[in-house]
Formats: sequence, C-alpha cells, structure tokens
Amino acid sequence: MKRVGSRYQKYIAVMMSVALTAGLCGCAAAGSKAATASTEAEQIELVEPVGGAASYDVAQHRDIYQIRILPSVCVPAVTEFGYTTEAPFDKYGKLPGEEVKPGDIIVYGNTKSLDEEKMDLTDTINEKIRDYEDNITDLQEDLYDARMAEWEAYQPYEDCLENKPEEWSEFFDMWAMIAKPAEGMYKSAVMAREQVEQSLKERKELFELELEYDKGRLSRMDEKVSGSQITANKEGTIVAINAYTSGDYIQKNTNVIAIGDMQSKVIHTEYVSKTTVNKAKDIYAVVDGKRYEVTYEVMEKEEYTSLKKLNDVVYSKFYLNDPDDEVPMGKFVSLIIVEDSRENVLAIPSDVIRRNGAEYYCYVFDGTDNVVQTLSVGLSDGMYTEVISGLSEGDKVLMENEITSKGKTAVLTTGSVSGEFSSYGMLYYPATEWISNPAKYGTSYIKEICVEQFQQVEAGQELAKIEVISEDVSVSRLQRKIQRQQERLNKLLEEKSKIYYDDKDRTLDRAIEARQKNIESLNKELAKLTEYSGVITLKAPYSGIVTMLMERKEGDLISYNEDLVQIANQSQCYVIVDDKESQLSYGNTATITYNGEGGMKQQIEGKVVSVYGTALSKQLNGGFSLIRIAEEDVATITKYGSALGNGGWSRSWFEIKAKIREINNVVLIPKGGVTMDGKNAFVKVKDEYGNISYKPFILGGSDQNNYWAVGGLSEGMEICLD
Repeated sequence: MKRVGSRYQKYIAVMMSVALTAGLCGCAAAGSKAATASTEAEQIELVEPVGGAASYDVAQHRDIYQIRILPSVCVPAVTEFGYTTEAPFDKYGKLPGEEVKPGDIIVYGNTKSLDEEKMDLTDTINEKIRDYEDNITDLQEDLYDARMAEWEAYQPYEDCLENKPEEWSEFFDMWAMIAKPAEGMYKSAVMAREQVEQSLKERKELFELELEYDKGRLSRMDEKVSGSQITANKEGTIVAINAYTSGDYIQKNTNVIAIGDMQSKVIHTEYVSKTTVNKAKDIYAVVDGKRYEVTYEVMEKEEYTSLKKLNDVVYSKFYLNDPDDEVPMGKFVSLIIVEDSRENVLAIPSDVIRRNGAEYYCYVFDGTDNVVQTLSVGLSDGMYTEVISGLSEGDKVLMENEITSKGKTAVLTTGSVSGEFSSYGMLYYPATEWISNPAKYGTSYIKEICVEQFQQVEAGQELAKIEVISEDVSVSRLQRKIQRQQERLNKLLEEKSKIYYDDKDRTLDRAIEARQKNIESLNKELAKLTEYSGVITLKAPYSGIVTMLMERKEGDLISYNEDLVQIANQSQCYVIVDDKESQLSYGNTATITYNGEGGMKQQIEGKVVSVYGTALSKQLNGGFSLIRIAEEDVATITKYGSALGNGGWSRSWFEIKAKIREINNVVLIPKGGVTMDGKNAFVKVKDEYGNISYKPFILGGSDQNNYWAVGGLSEGMEICLD
C-alpha cells in the first residue's frame, strides 16, 4: 500500500477537473473546464476591440488546482467465501448482521445422503467392534481353558521326566509306557493352546485391518462433508449472502457469503490507477466537513486481469484512517484527488485568453487603450489559468461579458443534507429447515399434515403426525442376542464366585466387563429400533412460518429422513429490498410501514445489514439489500399483513423508506446562488470595491433546496443571488 500524505490542509478554492459522477438526490456534478489552450485554435484576427463600456479583471496571484472528486460510502473491508468444488447448498450457518469468529461454519452443504452413509458405516463399525470384542472374549476364555489344560497335562508329564530311569535300567520300558501317553497328552494340550493363541492373533490382525479400512472410508466421508462446508478464517460480521435455498447446486469457484471487518473502513471507488495515485499531489477523504487521510491499496495485475476476464466490476480501494472511530459504517464519503496544483501563481480568468495557432494572447488595458499581449500559460482549473509570462500582477485584462448581479445576497451557512431511499420490500427468511421423518427403523406412514403453507406457527406447535410400525423381526433378533449375552454373563459371574486364585480371577473380570459392554451396546441399538413406535408427532422447533409442504396425504408411505414440512425461523427474518443501484449500505436505518390493527398504518425500524455495490464481486452483488428487524416485529407484521394488500408472506410487500448518504457540517448554497458552466460550479462574490467575480467551488451535490460544497467555500461568506 502507498500511504498518501497530507500536504494541503486548507480548503481548496478551485474548480474540479473531472465531474462528480454520482451525488445524492440528483446531485449536480462539478469538474474542471479545460483552459482555452485545450480547445482547438480560434482563428481570429489580432485586432483591438472597439471601445465602449468595457469590463476588466485584474491579474493576481492565486492557488490553482486540478481536482477529481469521487463520491463513495464507508464500508467494512470485505472478504468473500465460496466453494472450491461443486457442492449442493443446504443452509447458512451465519446470517447478515451476525458476528463470526475463526472456525465458525458459515455455510453448510446438503449432505443428507452422505450423513446417512456415514451413520450406516458407523453402525457397521460399531457392530464389528461388538462382534470382535465378543469373539475375543470367547477366545480369551478358550485360551484360559487351554492353558489350564496344558498345565494339568504337564503335571504328570513333569513327574515322568523327574522319575525317568536310565535307558539300560530294567524299569525303562515300564516308564516309557507311562511317559509316552503323558507326553502325548501334554504336547496335544500345548498344540491346542498354540492354536487358540494363533486364532486370537489372526482375529486381532484381521480386525485391525478391517477397522483401519473402515476408518479410512469414514475419514474420506468426513472430508467430503467438510468440503461441502465453508468455514470462517477470520473474525468479523456477515455482510452479504446469495439468495440460495436448500438443494440449490453451487458451481465451482462461486462466492456464496462475505465477512466484513468492522475495524477496517474502506472507500470503494471507480478504478484509480497506481500511476494516478503516484502523480497526485494529495489524496484525502472528507466526511461531514472533516478531512481524513487515506491509504491506497494497489490492485495486483492478476486481480485486475481476472476481474476484466469475468466482466466484473473493476474498482479501487482506499482505507480510511479513522483512529478515533468517528466515521460510522454506511457514512457518505467524498474522496478528493488533487491531480495537479500551483500555489501563489499569477492567474487570469480563462475566458479572457484567446488563441491563434500555437500562440495565446489577451487584451490588456495600458491606461489608454486595450492592447494585445502574447502570453505563456500553464495550469488551468477551468475558471482561472496560470500565466507564466506576458503579464504582471495588477494588469487589467479585458473581459467580453461583464459579471453582474441583481443586488440580492445570501450569507452561507453550514448544515446537513441527505437523500431519501423509497421502495418496497418483502419478508425474506434465509434460515429455513426441513422437518423430516426421524424414524430410521420400521415402516412409516403419513397420519396427518397439521399445517398449511404460509401459516404462522409457534414453537412446539404440531406440524405433522406419522405412524411407525416397528420391525418385529429385527427387534426379536436383538432381544435374542441380548438374552444370549446375559446368559453367558451369568455363567461367568457364577464361575467367578467359585474361583479364588488371581490369574483366573483377572481373566474372568475382563471377560465379564466385555460381556457387560456388549449388552449395553445391544440395548442402545434396541432402543433405536423401538425409539419411534406408534403415532409420533413432529413439532416446530421454533416460532416461524411454514414456507413449503411436500404433497403428501394420509396413508402415504414415507421413507426415513424424507422431507415433509419446511419451516422458516422467525428470529432470523429480514426485509429484502430491490436495490440495484446500491443506495442502501450497511448501518443505514430503514422505516418499514405496514397495516396494523384495524387497518391503521404502523411503522417499525430496521437496520441494513448487507453491503453491496462496489464492495462486492459480481457474484455476490445480487442487486438487493437486507434489512434486519426484531423478532417481535416479525410476528406483528405477519399477523396484520402488508400495507399494500393481502397475500402469502412471499407476496406481502411493505413500504420502505430510509435516509441515505447523510452529510453534516457542510456549507449550503441556495440554488439561486449557483451558476453552472458545463460541469463546473461557481458562486458570484463581490470584493471590497464592489467588483463582482465568479468563485469556483467543489460541488458535492444537492437536495431540493440547496447545493453543498466539499471545499472552496466557508460559513459566513456572502454571495450574490441572481
């Protein structure tokens, strides 16, 4: 960024060089009028004008500036967020006007099928874990039994080994007859124990491989779910959303939502090049008559090329330096670019300068006659032109038209001006939710739909009734499993009560714990199977309005998670207003008129919580603004209806009015006191000798009665009225 300094602290009594392209309420624009040097050469003869009543101006030292003024609005620094891949939209996690912090999910993708797949896989994994633990418990019990059998077989074999006679002994053959069966029984017991250990090892290895594979699948599903969400990476406030609804498919690289940094104030303007900024003598902003420094953000070439390629808005950003936090969001700002300047240079009115080919001249009164004087000219502000050579201070130059006034005057005062936004808006519920069939198990039928479309509902109100018939086979299967596990647990508990040595006691404790866990898990699964049985009622989770109903009738078969009723959250309601010209801005206060009790018109206030226009890309600049209203006001206006007529909520229109682009502490000029010459604005002033001359000023705009000045005029100045 380039920091733009402050080298000109006083108001600039000049004429702008470029028109004010947008003002408020039909503002008149002001700009520079090129000096005569900028027009084609006037082919006139160098002759003295004929005498008669003549009017003169005096060459004197002035400050001359060429100024460009760009009107704008103070907005927060905006960061847009979108999907990097194609994704189905579900709902917004945060809405305009709501604060966010890093890590918050601000947009959810529609992952119903994926969530169901994840749930099924999770159930499968849990079932495998349960079967594995059950199997391992059995194997550990078998291993314990095998070790006990091995130990029991080893005792007689060990006795044989200890009592083994010499091979030449007469008792060897008898010993061998006893020892070989004992050895066989021992080796058989060892082999049985090793087989159980091998089975235990193989079961563990197989389970770990299967579990790793299933967890990998689950992780990939989680990645897909995460990829369908947009997460905030910064702190701020939601200032823009697109008007998507659940089920809309969003294309890759489409911006969906924007976060505004309320601590960083930005002026978005038409494109201003880096070269213009570098050459400018000064750049600053004026808000309510006060000067603020600005910092220019250079637009990288890649961004400029990308915007042009997308046929998007190419704009420039200037950061407003407001250390005392005086400028609220949505405040009207005049950005002033001093493109060139000359201080204390000799100047004469531009209209008195003539041109012949490449030469400039004027008529000068030498005390007796008007004589031709060749000039070398420099910078012009439209009203006055710098004279580099050819004249001296005090020289009287001939004017063709005398500046006159009818004698009426006015003393300039400071005051406030503003525009008025007037339109119509309707209720908009961006936070909607489908109420679906929650019964995963069993067979479900529609019993009753209890509401109608566009009906206002209270929290807890009945929306629909469903009859669920449980799956008896599945329930019986689980009950049998639980019964078998309980029988085995009882057997283990009975065995434990008869054992008094530690090794087997610890082994039985592990086996008992595993059986108890299995029983607990099976009971949870059984509870799921029987959670929804008979007639169940779906209720509104909050107060709101029914925005959509699926076409269903009593007796219809419905599947698990099938949508039935869509409800909009009353606490997250807005008035949406068509605002293609981006007149409303974040922070503006709007008045909404509706029909109250008895048909009497009533009013409520809301706050504009969206920022559009040049602050956003073309993808998010939807041409509408959002006004947030209090929840109790939503209930009231939906109860009584529109001020314009009746109908469903989506067609209930309300009158919207808002004060926009309000400016305080500016010099007001009566409209009868302003003279427009093309795009340039002037007032007439009288000097101490009674001479009347035009004084240029920087025109900010106008309302019904007055013009207002960004600079060049001051309170208490007396001007002539026509």
